[in-house]
Amino acid sequence: MSKNPICGSRDSQNRRLNIVNRLKKESFVQTTALSAEFGVSAITIRKDLEFLENKGLLKRIHGGAQLSENALSFLDFTERYMVNRTLKFAIACEAAKLLDKPDSYIFIDTGTTNSLFAREIPRNIPLTIFTNSISTIAALEGRTNCEVITFGGRLDYKNKFFQGPLVDEQLRNLSFNFSFIGADSISEEGFGCNDLIQAGLLRKIISRSKAAYVLADSSKIGKSANNTYASLSEVTALITDYKAEQSFITKLERKNCKVIVAK
Repeated sequence: MSKNPICGSRDSQNRRLNIVNRLKKESFVQTTALSAEFGVSAITIRKDLEFLENKGLLKRIHGGAQLSENALSFLDFTERYMVNRTLKFAIACEAAKLLDKPDSYIFIDTGTTNSLFAREIPRNIPLTIFTNSISTIAALEGRTNCEVITFGGRLDYKNKFFQGPLVDEQLRNLSFNFSFIGADSISEEGFGCNDLIQAGLLRKIISRSKAAYVLADSSKIGKSANNTYASLSEVTALITDYKAEQSFITKLERKNCKVIVAK
């Protein structure tokens, strides 16, 4: 992908950039709303959406468009943090309710939802928290009730986490009361991760956890990822948001996957 995929006249560049920025914050944009906002015809907006779809930045659907799966891979962690933030925050708050046992050993995965979850952990419960995520470490700053232990290894600057054989070595003699894990995809086959090494780590984390929860907003449903790290029945529950379609939730539950919907 080129450094400036949003080319064209100055007016069209600005309009297309604004559309992409809107999609970073909202899960869906309407053609009619964009037409009214920018003062151009619906035909012009459809051409913009077609152009951006061809660049891999969005996916056109009936009446508008949504951010494409591939677009997120071009956004850095800070930008991804703003995508579906309200839904992610609801999931984080729901997950925090599970932490009622003092002195538990917890693993928190990388990812924006897990970072929000770390901020919502109750301050009155002493916990030992393990993570390979820089954003999680930052979110736990000032938590005097928590002992934070990091896994070292090769630093992935874009995704803000450590990985590699050093992480595996540190994990060897550990087990967890709870693990909170992210996902790049949720399908009937299971939970997916686009990073091969991280997927391997998550398999090991789940196998060493008494309870493993996947925290993922509804935009991950139906997506595909390069690696499946767990089947539906291998985790304790999926915690997602109210926008998840009930028909899909039913399919997951029929395959022994408990689903907790954050309101």
